[in-house]
Amino acid sequence: MVRIIAFHIALFVTISGQAQYLSAGGDFSIDQRRGCYNLSVTVTNINPGSGVILYQYEGKSSPVVADTFYTYTAAGSYWLYQYIQGPTGQKADSIFVEVLEPQTPDFALNTCNGNGVQVVLNDNYYDVYEIDYGDGNIIQVPVNTFPPLYTYGSGTPVNVSVTGLFTTANNRCGTTSQPFTPLAQVTAGSLSKVEAIDNQTIVVTYNQATNTVTSLEVSINGTGNYQKYKDLASGNTVDTIRNLLPAEATYCFRLVSHDACSNFKAYSTEACTIYANIEAVNNAINLSWQTIYPGSFTNLNIYRDTTLLTSLTGSPLTFSDTTAICNLTYCYRVQANYTGGALSVANQVCATAFSTDNPPPVADISAQFDNNQITWRWQPPANDSIKTYFVYSGAGNLVDTTTQPTLTVEEKLSDNCIRITAENICGNRSATGNLVCPLIVEGTPAADGTVNLRWNSYTGWQNGVNTYKVVVYDANQIRTDSLDAGTQTTYAHPLPAGNEQVSYYRVWAIANDGGLPYSYSNLLRVERPPIIGIPNSFTPNGDNINDLFIIDGKYVQSVQLKIFNRWGNLIYAADSNAWDGTVNGQKVPLGTYIYQAIIKDFAGNEHIREGSVLILKN
Repeated sequence: MVRIIAFHIALFVTISGQAQYLSAGGDFSIDQRRGCYNLSVTVTNINPGSGVILYQYEGKSSPVVADTFYTYTAAGSYWLYQYIQGPTGQKADSIFVEVLEPQTPDFALNTCNGNGVQVVLNDNYYDVYEIDYGDGNIIQVPVNTFPPLYTYGSGTPVNVSVTGLFTTANNRCGTTSQPFTPLAQVTAGSLSKVEAIDNQTIVVTYNQATNTVTSLEVSINGTGNYQKYKDLASGNTVDTIRNLLPAEATYCFRLVSHDACSNFKAYSTEACTIYANIEAVNNAINLSWQTIYPGSFTNLNIYRDTTLLTSLTGSPLTFSDTTAICNLTYCYRVQANYTGGALSVANQVCATAFSTDNPPPVADISAQFDNNQITWRWQPPANDSIKTYFVYSGAGNLVDTTTQPTLTVEEKLSDNCIRITAENICGNRSATGNLVCPLIVEGTPAADGTVNLRWNSYTGWQNGVNTYKVVVYDANQIRTDSLDAGTQTTYAHPLPAGNEQVSYYRVWAIANDGGLPYSYSNLLRVERPPIIGIPNSFTPNGDNINDLFIIDGKYVQSVQLKIFNRWGNLIYAADSNAWDGTVNGQKVPLGTYIYQAIIKDFAGNEHIREGSVLILKN
């Protein structure tokens, strides 16, 4: 290797260092004729002439000078003129000088086993290329010459430089360098991703090993018979392949790194195409795909609309998404993950989910009466997304629609019952539910003041009523009692002990299934009539027995009393419920008298009673 280097250096010095280029007339020569800018030329006069010798270095329009040294600072083609004064007059001679732009040499470094490097010159601009291996060794090779293999003594990283030279000039032109790390053995590159875009396009992304000749190989349908698909250009990281059909066959790829100096090869792990298909079925979207799982496969991810949906192991070829919601369009990507980080990504597939299943009928409906309004509340059908509820009257007329499981309607004199149909987001409707009527409580007081309450059985809950409760309120609608009626639909509320002439009643139904809202009835107002007692005679003789004519009874709040004699003359009037049989302190004669009583009860009602009363001696 050292002998080769010495030879090339000596060759370069001989060619470029001793050359002289003769002018057209032979009167002078120059030491450099063609080179990069900042090219300096020295003129050697052959014909001495008889006077001053002058020069124009950049053509006849350039300045005339006597200097024999000139530097060209810009690229171009120039005629250098010499003017000699001789015995017969002035004589002119010339030579053509070419000044070139320096270009950066294009070269590649290929790794060889055993710390070797092969320099590949991809350039023919210069006559000679000088290679500096970065460890003190330099060689020069002529254009279109393949440099010899060079071996380093260790794996220490170096910078390899290449400089372009012209044999017609001494100055050095463009120089460029590349880092290089000698390796004991060529390493493999790595696949980053194999992606099937569609049935005509596969994109392979990869990382080539540095300074290594790399090719892409392909195997069809897992035969393991790999063939070279293409050599990869240095620096490339992606290739789009359009002449394969991934929907019809599975293609496995790998990178091959070649020792530039032998038949040694290093192989990357392989990755195979995945081609996906999709089908929407009732309540699910089914994915299927074709691929081959090489030994480096670890797991498979399924993405839905860019979000990871699930991760699968083993060697799966199908997946069913049962969480898809009808009428929504979903796009899926299947991605296989390999040891070392390589990915295989399937083509994107999209489908719109649908369902033909009708939701179950609406059940467990509660009804609550408030201020002449009924609020209906119901449980949404399980495991179904309801878009709209249609509420019908008992007669089949549409009452209203709602998106929520509740509706408040005005109480009607008749037909307060409802049926409900549910429509889910898929557009499927349930069967119309059972007819449900609100609790209606009725009641009238008996002669003894007992209020006999009755109500309809509540049928809104699937598992029925656990118990009914009768809630009692006073005239100010303040709750005074809660009475358990069991599962009976009647209850007798006895006469209260006090003057509670007006009572309000509401029946509550409690479901067997816990967690359901209570149902409760209308608020029933019951007014008991007053019980009025009026005697037909009395004996005002002072024995404290039946001495007064007294009007009294249950729920009598006040009395306006008038007494008339037998001729119709008013003899007594007072806001009192009693008369002692006197007028102005004097006892009236025994006999029959007429009374008129205006009685006001605790409910604010007036009752007029008229009749006769007899005053007896005893």
